[in-house]
Amino acid sequence: MCWQPSEKTRLTLKQLGFSHDNLRKRLNSYRDASVDPNDKDFLRLFTGSPVLDSSHYQLLYQTAQLSLLWQPENDLCRSLHHAGYTADAISHYRDLFVVQIREEGRVVANPDAEFGRYCRSRSKQLPSSITSDWQPSRDTLQQLSQKNISCAFTLSLVPEFVLYWKDVGRIESDWQSKFCRRVLTYSKTLMKNRTESAQNVH
Repeated sequence: MCWQPSEKTRLTLKQLGFSHDNLRKRLNSYRDASVDPNDKDFLRLFTGSPVLDSSHYQLLYQTAQLSLLWQPENDLCRSLHHAGYTADAISHYRDLFVVQIREEGRVVANPDAEFGRYCRSRSKQLPSSITSDWQPSRDTLQQLSQKNISCAFTLSLVPEFVLYWKDVGRIESDWQSKFCRRVLTYSKTLMKNRTESAQNVH
């Protein structure tokens, strides 16, 4: 396998202003000429100095690390909102993402792309208890309507659903899905009972 400079070395050179094409061209010639290729000698091709000292190297690396103040771009936030992620969830995941990346000591070339993937592997809402004014979303009502469950029937089950889970004190990340399952189960039970009653009459 051909020798490759480490990710840290690549990012250090990027911080110094060297392009990817420049790096690739010098890498090919360096591999052909070097008996024992290594990061420090490779860096010397670009810097013109014998070797970057460790403090300078570390400073450049830290500069490339994700800042504690990093924020996702507005376009990414809008995309996540459109996908159903709440503002609280995005903000919370941002904090976790930054801490995790820094603790791992990684340098992320495209933090927005990686943060997008990070969010999409997690729940769209933070876990919370149900509120007294909770209501099913339009998507939930449409989903149930497609299964021939009327909006009136669905809404009639909301007060009991909210009261029960407030008393239980349950924490959930997706009350919409939980309510949808409850309506479907209750509807199937009613249909079964009606069918059995009709059969008993005959």
